[in-house]
Amino acid sequence: MQKNFLISAYPRTGSYHLVDLLNSASDIVCHGEIFKEGVIELQPEYRIKLTREDRDRDPIAYIRALQALAPQKSFGFKIFQSHVARNPALRGLLHAPTWQKVVLVRDPVEVYASLLRAKKTNVWIVKGERNVDEKVLNEKVSFSPESWQEHVKSYGNWLRICKTIENPFVAVYGEYEKPGVMASLLKFLGSSADAAGLSSATKRQFKGEVQDGFENWEEFSSYMKEVPPPTLLPQSHL
Repeated sequence: MQKNFLISAYPRTGSYHLVDLLNSASDIVCHGEIFKEGVIELQPEYRIKLTREDRDRDPIAYIRALQALAPQKSFGFKIFQSHVARNPALRGLLHAPTWQKVVLVRDPVEVYASLLRAKKTNVWIVKGERNVDEKVLNEKVSFSPESWQEHVKSYGNWLRICKTIENPFVAVYGEYEKPGVMASLLKFLGSSADAAGLSSATKRQFKGEVQDGFENWEEFSSYMKEVPPPTLLPQSHL
């Protein structure tokens, strides 16, 4: 049975990879950030002649227009905290019983490191045949008390919103692509696709241990005793 779903995500939690995997299922269409500021992330074959002004004026009508393009498939898209802030009408979808919710989480320290590295290198995603120098992808970053405090507050606020969502599928970075977890997720989304047959063009960027990516890990590790990372939602539906 086809279902509508949202992927509630925070930047640098692996959402592009998840979108790619779900889109490779023949009975799912999953868009990216269709409410991203300044751009609409749509699969090419589903682009419709609606402007960003149309989208922002009536977000729900925009979603319905997209749904109408693939009525026989489970339909979903990514939603970030910033999207809800700009379009308050979207908040209702996070609690609508007719929508399935997938909450995508990742270790807060890994998210912090990935954000620092992306801002430093301006490499936010690597897809397909795009080649990026490994030295850039493995660029070391530096912790600062100010940036960590800001991250803990922002990521913590997003997690608190997610904790108000009833019965979400909590998918953990590095775990959700495992066949058993993905099979459970596909079932949750009303898909009959084979989890083992899914594919993604998105490539992992930093491949080392998180502590190896910091120039001042010992200082950061000590500071986390004073300002600990936020607590993640427990993984579900396993």
